[in-house]
Amino acid sequence: MIEVRFDASAFITWLRRAGAQAEINARQTLGQGIALALAHAKATQAFKDRTGELRSSITRGQKSTWSHFIRAGAKHAAYVEYGTKPHRIEARGRALRFIQHGELRFRRHVNHPGTKPTHFMDEAATVGARFLDWKMEEAIARAFR
Repeated sequence: MIEVRFDASAFITWLRRAGAQAEINARQTLGQGIALALAHAKATQAFKDRTGELRSSITRGQKSTWSHFIRAGAKHAAYVEYGTKPHRIEARGRALRFIQHGELRFRRHVNHPGTKPTHFMDEAATVGARFLDWKMEEAIARAFR
């Protein structure tokens, strides 16, 4: 009788170790991509943050091991991101008070011209996604060398 053996146990051991290392590398790369997107959103010059409220409301979060997000939590973040159409603003009290051409003005209502969208969060997401596309394959390949 002649017997030929095929033993893949060493390969399976190597594959498990490489898979575990690939997961570690992928987590690190994901964290770096989220950090890059967060930094980009906070550093953007697409809008003027007069009070600092919008920039300070930009935070990162995690839904699960592989699901992360960045969020702009300020009440007016969506208006800055998507812009506004021209609209009328009515005074809640007796009058609106504002300075126009150096003069103090009072009005019961004003016609706001609207604002242009800045898409600062969309740009941050694009920066993060491009980084992940570029780096994730490299991170996985490093584990299997």
